Amino acid sequence: MHLGTPRPRPDGPPQLSAATPANEPSAPACLGDEAYEQAYAEGTAMSYDEGLDYALGDAEA
Repeated sequence: MHLGTPRPRPDGPPQLSAATPANEPSAPACLGDEAYEQAYAEGTAMSYDEGLDYALGDAEA
């Protein structure tokens, strides 16, 4: 996987997809590469609604 390459989310608003390239480069530095890749895989596997629930704290643990 090439980090820093934005992947459009067809099920989400374009303004959220547009924010990804600006924020993505700093995430691996904060989390570490392995944790970032795991979190990225989990996040991209979520539907748009699941992502919103997760972000709002409504996701089941």
